[in-house]
Amino acid sequence: MAKRQRDIGFNFADLTPEEREALGLLENGGDPADLWLHDLLDSGLEYELDSESDIEALLDELAYLSPEYPVARRRWVLRAWLKVRQERCEHYLRQNRQWRLLPVLGITLRGSIALALQRQLDKLETERRPQDPRPPFGNAAAIANALGLAPLERELLLVVAMLHLDPILHAALKPLGEFTRRGACAALAAMLGVRPEAVHRALLPGGLLARAGLIRVDDNSTYHLRAKLDILDRLPQLLLGEQLDTTTLFQHYITPAPVTTLAPDDFSHLAEDFDLARRLLARTTTTGAAGVNLLLYGPPGTGKTEMALALAQAAGTALYAVQASDEDEDPLNARRRLSRFCLAQHLLARRRECALLFDEAGDVLSEGGELELPFFMVHRDSGVNKGWLNGVLEQNPVPTIWVVNRIDTIDEAFLRRFDLHIALDIPPRPVRERIIRRHLGELAVSPRWISERAENPHLSPALIQKAARLAQLLPDAFAERGEALLGRVLDNALTASRHGEPPLQSATAGLADDYDPSLINCDCDLPGLVQGLVRQGQGRICLYGPSGTGKSAFAAWLARTLDRPLLLRTASDLLNPLVGGTEERIARMFQEARQSKAVLLIDEADSFLRGRQYAHQTWEVTQVNELLVRMEQFDGILLCATNRVDDLDAAVRRRFDVKARFWPLAAEQTERCFRHSLSEAGTPPAEELSDEFLTRLWGLGALTLGDFATVRRRAALLGQTLNAESLLAALAEEAELRRRLET
Repeated sequence: MAKRQRDIGFNFADLTPEEREALGLLENGGDPADLWLHDLLDSGLEYELDSESDIEALLDELAYLSPEYPVARRRWVLRAWLKVRQERCEHYLRQNRQWRLLPVLGITLRGSIALALQRQLDKLETERRPQDPRPPFGNAAAIANALGLAPLERELLLVVAMLHLDPILHAALKPLGEFTRRGACAALAAMLGVRPEAVHRALLPGGLLARAGLIRVDDNSTYHLRAKLDILDRLPQLLLGEQLDTTTLFQHYITPAPVTTLAPDDFSHLAEDFDLARRLLARTTTTGAAGVNLLLYGPPGTGKTEMALALAQAAGTALYAVQASDEDEDPLNARRRLSRFCLAQHLLARRRECALLFDEAGDVLSEGGELELPFFMVHRDSGVNKGWLNGVLEQNPVPTIWVVNRIDTIDEAFLRRFDLHIALDIPPRPVRERIIRRHLGELAVSPRWISERAENPHLSPALIQKAARLAQLLPDAFAERGEALLGRVLDNALTASRHGEPPLQSATAGLADDYDPSLINCDCDLPGLVQGLVRQGQGRICLYGPSGTGKSAFAAWLARTLDRPLLLRTASDLLNPLVGGTEERIARMFQEARQSKAVLLIDEADSFLRGRQYAHQTWEVTQVNELLVRMEQFDGILLCATNRVDDLDAAVRRRFDVKARFWPLAAEQTERCFRHSLSEAGTPPAEELSDEFLTRLWGLGALTLGDFATVRRRAALLGQTLNAESLLAALAEEAELRRRLET
C-alpha cells in the first residue's frame, strides 16, 4: 500500500477530517487509501485520471462539498439498486460482496442483500434534513433561480452533474448496464423518488433543461447512464466552486463581441441588405420578437464577422459572442457550442437591446461540417438533433447572427428558418480601395499604388488588414522598402490563398497614361459607343479581331473613361474541373460585376464558349447555357474579347448588342505609331520620313498595336536603341512571322 502511495505521489494519511467526511470515508473505517485506489484506479471502473495532479485536483474540489452530499449520494445509489434492474444489481452484489466501493458509499451487505439495502434506504428516507446552501446544493439552487428551473429540473441538474464529476457515483451505477432514453429517465426517476413520466417530460428536447443547453439525452445508441446524459461543459466544476450567481454564469459562458474595425460605408456594395438587417436588429431588440435569425455566408476573409459587428453597432445593439473554445483554449465541438448558445439565449432573454453572434457556425448547421472531403470519405455526424435545432431557430428569444463559410452543406430545413440571408464575397474595387486606405492609415503609400492593388479581385479585407499590421509592426523595414514591402506581403498572401497560383495583376496597370483610342481601327463608331454606354449604363459588346489589335486595351480605357472598375476574367478564372464549378464561378462573376458596377471583360471568350455542336461532354453545354442565362439577366456593361468569333456559339453571338470588329492599323495609324515609338525611344527622326521610307513601312502589310509594343519591349530588354531603320527591320520580322504562322 505504501508503495502505491509513493507511486502516485499522494499520501492519503494527510487527508483532513473535512476531506475524509466529504468523501464519505470517516464512518466506515478501514484503510481509505486502499479503498480509494482500488475503486478509482481499477480498470474495470473505466474512469480516466491522467495523472496524480488529476487525483489531487479532484480531492481538492470534493473537499469543499457539503457533508450532506455523501448522504444524498448514498440515497441515490440505494434507490437505483433497489428500483432499477433489481435482479441484475443483486446478482452483481452477490458476486462482489467484498466490493471495495461499498465502504466508501457507507453501504453494508449483512444477510439478505435486498433486505439490507432496503433497511438502509428506509433509514435515510425517514431523515429530513434542511437544504444545505453549501456546494453543490447551493450552487444548483442558484442556477435554478437564474434560469427559472422547476424543483425537479434542479434535482436533475444536480444528479447529472455529480454523475459526471463524482467517480464514486459513476462507478456505483455501472452495474445497472446501458440505457435507452426511456430507461435512463426511469433510472433517474427512481434515484430522485419521482414518477418516470415527469423526468421524461423534463428531459424532452423542448424542455427547459434542453433548451437552456444544460442537459441533453444522447439518442444515438444505448450507453451507461453517465455517457447517455450530456451536460453543459464546465458546469459540474462550477457546482463545486464558491457561491455561484448569474454574474458568474454570464462570465463563464458569454463574451462581449469585439469592436469592429470597419464602418457601414465599407459595406456600401451591400447597402440595401445592410440597412434591412440593421432595421431588423433594432426592431427585434426593442420589441422582443422571438425566432429572429440572420445568416451571413461567403468565403473566408470577406468580412462576414466584421459586418456582423458593424450591424450591431449601427443598430445600437450590444452584441455577445458564442465562444468557439473553452477556458483552456481547447476547441469546442458542435454540440457543446450549441449548448452554450442555448444557455446564452436564456441568460440574455430578460435583457433588451442585445443580440448574439454565432461565428464559424458551419459545424453546427452542417451535418458533415464545412470540410471538402473526398467522395469516398464519410462525413462525420455533428451530433446535433435536427428537430431540436429547428426548434431553436424558431424560438430563440435573442436575435442571432450566424456566420458560415458555405451554405451548400447546410440542410434546407435550417436555411428556411433564417429571416435574412446575406452573401458576402470579395468586396468590389471601390470598397477595396477604401479599406486599403483605412487600414494603411498614416503609412506613406501613393494613390496610384492603392488604386492598382485595389484592382485585384481576390484581395480580401483580411489580407489587407494583415499586411497593414505587418508594416506597422516593422516600421524600419517599411521605411526602407515602402510599397515594395507591402506588395510582397500581399502577393505572398494571395499566392498562398490561391493554392500556389500567382496573384492576378491589375487589369489597368499596363494601360499607358497617354493611351490614344484614335489608334484603334474598328468598324464601329467607338466615340458613339462610349456615349451610348454613358447614357444607357448597360450593353453587351463583342470585341473581335486578330490578336494585338487593342481589344483588351480598349476595354481598360473604356472602364477608365466611364470611371468604373474593370473586372477581367479569362478561361483560367472561370473553368473548374468539378461538376458545376464553372457554372458557380460564372454566376459569381456576374454578381461581383453587378455589385461593384464594373465593366466586365471576358477575355479570350472563344476558349470556353465554343459552339455547342462541337461539345464532347455535357458539362461543355451546361457552361454555355449558364453564360447565356447570365448574359440575359445582366444589366451592366459586358465586353467579350475573342480572336475567333466564328467559333463562338451562335446563341452567344446573338446576345451581343454590338459586334465591333478590330482591324490591324490603317496606313495613317501605322505612321503615327511609328513616329510615337521613335519619340518614346528618345530618337525622333532628324527630318520628316521620306515618301520612300513610308512606302517601305506601308509595304510591310498589316501591323498591329501589339507588334509595336513587342518591338519596344524587346529593345528595352536587349538594351538596344531604336532608330527608324532598326524599328522598321524589327516590324518587318514581326509581320513576316505572323504571315508564316497564318499560312
